[in-house]
Amino acid sequence: MKSSPEAPGGDARELRMGDQELFFSTTDRRGVIREGNSVFVRISGFELEELVGAPHNTVRHPDMPGGLFRLVWDGLQAGRPMGAYMRNRTKDGRFYWVFATMSPLRDGYVSVRMAPRGPLFELAKRVYAQAAHAERTAIQTNAMNRRDAALLGKAHIEDALRQGGFSSYEEFMLHALPEALTAVPSLCDAAEAGIVEMSAQVQQVNAALDDGAELVAEAGARLEKFRLFLGQWRNLVLRHQAGHVLSDRVRPIDEELFTGWESVELLRRVGRRCESAVVPFEPAALRTHLNRIRVALSGPALS
Repeated sequence: MKSSPEAPGGDARELRMGDQELFFSTTDRRGVIREGNSVFVRISGFELEELVGAPHNTVRHPDMPGGLFRLVWDGLQAGRPMGAYMRNRTKDGRFYWVFATMSPLRDGYVSVRMAPRGPLFELAKRVYAQAAHAERTAIQTNAMNRRDAALLGKAHIEDALRQGGFSSYEEFMLHALPEALTAVPSLCDAAEAGIVEMSAQVQQVNAALDDGAELVAEAGARLEKFRLFLGQWRNLVLRHQAGHVLSDRVRPIDEELFTGWESVELLRRVGRRCESAVVPFEPAALRTHLNRIRVALSGPALS
């Protein structure tokens, strides 16, 4: 993995995104990753092949409170875009912070992440640490299950933000957005480039999978024809009652018929895997998401 700069004066395990860097991913409705760009791959340390098809909580840091994810999921499942400071883990055990904006798509979600900034970031870290401590205590001391502990953490986050002067998590999020989005005009351009990059990669992979499925189908058809030929030749031998004379030659044919059947089935399975592995990609939906961001930024300032 190409290393990212370490956070100055902080934990040596922490990686920091560049101020002009942005990475994004899309998931299905269950949170399973469909696509990710090269920045996501570089910073997380995971190969793209390891990320695609994996749940997005693959990069979830264990110190993050479950209550925050409950807040985010509740909003997304209600059809609302959400934003949150997130601490993620890398493959090698380090971590990085991002501000993530997440929006529902037609059949999933898109998440755009950038470097966190502003005083509310420090508040979020304190609130998260307190909520995570409350959840761990409830689980370890009171034998609370993780679902109920996440609800406890959610309530803790909301209470802490109210004490900080915010009427709700949504109000906190709206105040955090202007701080996080100061770099968005240039980041939107970077996102456009990322969409082009991802689209080209996905098209290349899908084309290879389509070609593979076609080649497998063709090979399977030829192998099936060969099996039929062997079967007809064997029947011809038996019809002329020459099996006892040609037994040494018939036996390997029987073996080939069985092996050929196994090979045909294997090729069919490979073909189905190729077809099912084709990745759905909606660059138009991602561009629509970016345009919504641009429109929002050009409108009245959030208060």
